[in-house]
Amino acid sequence: MWSRGERLRAVRGAAAAYKERFKAQGQVRSVRSVDIAAAPYPVKYALHDAVSVPTMPLIPMISMIVVQYDDWNGRPRTLVFEPTVLDGSAEAPFYRDLRRLLDKVPGGWPNAWC
Repeated sequence: MWSRGERLRAVRGAAAAYKERFKAQGQVRSVRSVDIAAAPYPVKYALHDAVSVPTMPLIPMISMIVVQYDDWNGRPRTLVFEPTVLDGSAEAPFYRDLRRLLDKVPGGWPNAWC
């Protein structure tokens, strides 16, 4: 769609339709956060610019998420999401640059977060 107004209306309409489809697919059985490791994460992104902490620009992200749900065929499933794999995170540009910075700090990476 060319006009911005038309595109915005189309996106909003698609979002409303998706919301109804998503809600009709059932509910999750359980969600649990399990603290197992830590990785630095910018406060700006973690709290969506809700606060500014100039003296502490990073917070530790420490959780593994476990979700139990029924799949489309009604079978129970378990999904485990672990975003804090330190070695894997270090390959991302943000974490690569952060690691270089933290290596200059006593305690460095990953000792400052584990």
